[in-house]
Amino acid sequence: PAESNFSRDVGIKHLIHSILEELPEETKAILTAHYLDDKSYETVAKEEEISVSALKTRLHRARKLFGTVFNKQNGG
Repeated sequence: PAESNFSRDVGIKHLIHSILEELPEETKAILTAHYLDDKSYETVAKEEEISVSALKTRLHRARKLFGTVFNKQNGG
């Protein structure tokens, strides 16, 4: 049912935001810009004044850290 999908979506959003709050500001900013605000690599790199290659490296590290925090919060 649509209501259970809504509840699940709200729960997922809450989980994502609680994980983001645990991350350093720079990490949170690039993850939010690229994944939640749907900005391109080029746009985020320009805003951060770094190369696209550097952004991709930072995003890779940010995803790993996000996963670590996720596992910590969820007993994994």
